[in-house]
Amino acid sequence: MSNGTRRYDIAYRLGRALLVTPFAWYLRFRFKPVGKIPTPYLVVANHTMDLDFMLVMRAFPRLMHFVIGDTVFQSGLLRRLLVSLHNPVALRKGGTDMRAVLAILQRLRAGQNICLFAEGHTCFDGVTGPIPRGTATLARSAGATLVTYVVGGGYFTAPRWGRGFRRGRTWGEVKGIYPPEQLKAMTDAEIAAQLARDLHIDAAQEQQVNPVPYRGRRPAEGLENALYLCPRCLSFDSLQGEDNRLHCTACGTQAVYTPLGALEGDFGQLQIRDWVAWQRQTLAGMMAEENFALQDEGQTLRQVQEDHKVREVAHGTLHMDRRHIRIGDWALPMDSLRGVAIFRKNRLLLTDDNGERYDFASDHVRSALKYKDMFELIKE
Repeated sequence: MSNGTRRYDIAYRLGRALLVTPFAWYLRFRFKPVGKIPTPYLVVANHTMDLDFMLVMRAFPRLMHFVIGDTVFQSGLLRRLLVSLHNPVALRKGGTDMRAVLAILQRLRAGQNICLFAEGHTCFDGVTGPIPRGTATLARSAGATLVTYVVGGGYFTAPRWGRGFRRGRTWGEVKGIYPPEQLKAMTDAEIAAQLARDLHIDAAQEQQVNPVPYRGRRPAEGLENALYLCPRCLSFDSLQGEDNRLHCTACGTQAVYTPLGALEGDFGQLQIRDWVAWQRQTLAGMMAEENFALQDEGQTLRQVQEDHKVREVAHGTLHMDRRHIRIGDWALPMDSLRGVAIFRKNRLLLTDDNGERYDFASDHVRSALKYKDMFELIKE
């Protein structure tokens, strides 16, 4: 064991003992012990909340290196700390990152264990998102054992749109262990289908089958990050969560967010999952109008440099239609927009055909999800 590997192993063990175990206890994490798995292995997990990597660490005592979004590296201190103690694989959000893929393959072939959250981001609706086909290709070509691991309860514990933690119950289990020989005999499509089956979870459906209350302070705050369209008056960004209530500032409609993660009120949408699906479908209908556009004032466009530092490019009103996305004197044709992602709750990230990356900071609360939905609807 090299000095670097020994340092990472010590940091991993100390992290599990001093941070992960208390955190898992606080979240009432239940898991089935992970037995001996042939190494090296690639753990592919669903992504329910920002800190579910700690729950995965609780279940896997052997050293693993995680694949993380490189947006966290914008903090120089955090970047140095992570590299020094854990040496993660940095993944560029908003598009395919071949450098990260090659780094994962190199690590696995060197005998290291890797954990990858296949969706690449946490979800706003509690449903496992699409898993890129490239994940299946990676798993088949790596020559390592594939382990699928599913985490449940994380969405209601720390919903992506919300603030703070709600105590209820979380759980995790290994869904499948696939040796390299089995993967070699499968096609990419077959592996992708297996990943989708193993990692699928629907938080709202889980609550209907086995209801668990999740209690915390101000549980409805932040709902406006996920819900950008009012079902009553069809106004954009008029919803506001306060304490345990959600209301529309345009029409006055109100609802209560319950400990079971549902809404009780007059909006007509009871589950966040269903509301998110409805607003996306409604947005698709609105986009049929020739001059339809989304826009928000008070936006700052910043270009992300290779060293993860940012440079301000423009400030003003962000405007997106079928042809362009623009702010101030800066504009990008929609055909040149390769990927759209969201960092944290509402930081919009763009990647163009040249690999240039941009993010949009807002001086007020606004949903970035509507821009991501519109981009995906245009590409469809």
